[in-house]
Amino acid sequence: MLKKILLSFVLLILAAPCIHAENGDSTTLRQYYALVHSASVAVCKGDYHKASGLFDSAFTMISYPFHTDINNAIYATIYGENPDTAALRRYFDMLQKKGVNIYEKYHRYENYRPYIVSYQAEDSGTVTDKAAQHTIQDAISNDQELRLFSKNYYDEYYHNSLLPAIDKIDSVNFWVVDSILHLSITSGIPIENLIGINAFWDVDIILGHNGGWGRYNKLLCDSMVRLGLMDARVMAHFYDDNCGAFYKDHRIKRSNWKEDYQCDEFYGIYGTLILYVWGDVQFILFLNENEKEVVDRNREHLYLQNIYEECKIRAFAFYHRQEGFSYPMIKMFPGTLEEIKEFESHILEWRPHYIKYNGYEDYELDRQ
Repeated sequence: MLKKILLSFVLLILAAPCIHAENGDSTTLRQYYALVHSASVAVCKGDYHKASGLFDSAFTMISYPFHTDINNAIYATIYGENPDTAALRRYFDMLQKKGVNIYEKYHRYENYRPYIVSYQAEDSGTVTDKAAQHTIQDAISNDQELRLFSKNYYDEYYHNSLLPAIDKIDSVNFWVVDSILHLSITSGIPIENLIGINAFWDVDIILGHNGGWGRYNKLLCDSMVRLGLMDARVMAHFYDDNCGAFYKDHRIKRSNWKEDYQCDEFYGIYGTLILYVWGDVQFILFLNENEKEVVDRNREHLYLQNIYEECKIRAFAFYHRQEGFSYPMIKMFPGTLEEIKEFESHILEWRPHYIKYNGYEDYELDRQ
């Protein structure tokens, strides 16, 4: 399998032309992110008509709108009055070009079923480059195989005896991913369309696993975001979530991530770590004035919008995930009521200003 991946890696490099293309210039991308952010805020307020109009306006700004926004445009349309079936068909077609199986993705949601009757379970969607997609699928298979073996045989994912082998596989996968990211840049096709949204999540896993070894390509990924080839919101949370990556309880730590990119343990780089999800209880912790200035400056570089509003959208997405609304990279920590109370008492000592949502019915976008 490793030889197969290496061969695919070489073929991908040979196939890549030495040009750069984009999904939108900096002005249109900034406008796009502002519009879809406002649309998401409108969804959170229950103004589905306004949200639909904002999503449609955003989708005219760039050639390839992002998966998250298309999904949420579908949500706004279905939950609004008199759903526009032509618009829904257009959105579904856009998702299919990101390798999405419409039936598989949406049949679980009762409100969506009347609108997906023409889609079959075997309709898997399409991607631009199936060879690149298969290469990533092989890479993630190797990534998982040795880790699962370690877990099953030693009851831990990173047993000392297997670390050199895991390091080797991860290093090969890293360069495979790097070549595919360059393919996206040279073709001007977003990674979601080039290899499909599911393979893109696999890329995220592979890059995350390489962080602990000190291998990361943030500058390349930043370039892709600024060319409109990667979703800025996905990458911002990815960067924040991988602050201080390591292996084996810090016994192996080659990453200089925190030092190289001034990654703060509290808020990360882009501030996404200020949202804590404990079971159904969510906390949004406030930044102090200096921290907010740093976060705002960092977010501006990647076209990102207000951090507190984004966290509220993420909170809404968590509570409404079973209805079809989504937002990238939401993690939950399971906790008992006692653990949540203990966490909140700790917050009061550490960060006295915060927003708390105590479950689905308690959500309110305008809470300060």
